[in-house]
Amino acid sequence: MEPNVLDRLRRMKRIANDNGFEVRDEPVGGGSTWCELRGRRVLFLDQSQTAGEQIVAIRVILDETACIRPLSTNGTNDDADTNPRTPGMRRAA
Repeated sequence: MEPNVLDRLRRMKRIANDNGFEVRDEPVGGGSTWCELRGRRVLFLDQSQTAGEQIVAIRVILDETACIRPLSTNGTNDDADTNPRTPGMRRAA
């Protein structure tokens, strides 16, 4: 039996968490996105998107960020100078 779309969305959120993202459901307006806030990676899921669209958005964000090393346990990216950023990534203060 194939899991339904909400089960798949929950699974994708867990995968995003396992890959170092804090996942937030927000009324972003304009699509799901991610950024780094004070050394923490945050994935914003646009509440106006369907569950299927959110699943695709998580997959795209995970694919786009695959080349970025995980954050260290102290919440910073210790190799920030040698680790190229993915185009489109926004870094907030």
